Order: sequence, then structure tokens, then C-alpha cells
Amino acid sequence: MSVSQGIGETALMLLDALGAGDLLYLADDEQDAEAIASALMSLAPDDHVVLLPSSDTLPGDSAPASPSNIGKRVAALRHLRRLAEEPKRRPLATIMSGEGAARLYADPAAFAAAPPSLRVGEPIDPTNFAADMEKIGYVADDRSMNQARWRSAGR
Repeated sequence: MSVSQGIGETALMLLDALGAGDLLYLADDEQDAEAIASALMSLAPDDHVVLLPSSDTLPGDSAPASPSNIGKRVAALRHLRRLAEEPKRRPLATIMSGEGAARLYADPAAFAAAPPSLRVGEPIDPTNFAADMEKIGYVADDRSMNQARWRSAGR
């Protein structure tokens, strides 16, 4: 997005470009990427619009990204992986910031595995569940209201 273009104008430009096929758009920053992706999703609800968030850490920072941020990025990368495998699909717009594009990403095959899921009515073994969640990076927290933390009642 340039200084002369707003979010709406950029989204309309991308909608037009999406008619020609897949596209990758690098926004000026994360806030613009989110706004443009949201606008494009509204304009093209039948097409695939994937927002690939950048890390919430600074380059060179030794602290890891937040669990919520990691989850959003992995979900977007997994979605892109699944779309790449579809033989026939609607056009794809991948929206990210320049900072996000400057990061190294794992090979797409790394995002083939399905994340753990819970289904209504499915029994859960609390001991195995706790161990599995900790193994994949979740943090046990009995007062948790945050993403990427789990709570096990009676533990």
C-alpha cells in the first residue's frame, strides 16, 4: 500500500489482480496486512485469502514468539500447505507484511501433520492429554484464559 492508496483501494486492486490467479501481497506493516486481508475476505468470500502474520518478536531477539502468534502462523502455513495440494481451487491471495516475508520458514512438508483436536463426546484421558499438550508446547495453567494454555479440571 502506498501513501496515495488506502486500505479499500488496495483491497480493490488486489481483488482485480486475484481474477488473474494467485497473488502474494506484502503490506507495509502488520496492521495494514490485517486490514487489507480482512477487506479482501469481505470482497472475495469465495476465494482463498490467507493472512500470514509476522512474528511478534524483534529480529535477533532470543525470546520466542508468543504461543498465540506461533499458533496463528502455523495455522496459516498449514492452510497454505493444504491449498497447495488441491488440484482445482479458487484463486489464493496470501497477505503478509514485509517483515513476515523476511523470515525463514520451514519446508511446506513440516505443516502436513494435523494439529491435535478434541471432539464433543469423545473421551479424554486426562493424564495422556496433559502429557500430549506439554509435549507440543502448551503450558499448564489452572487459571488460564489465554490461547496456547490449557486447563485440566481436577488435576
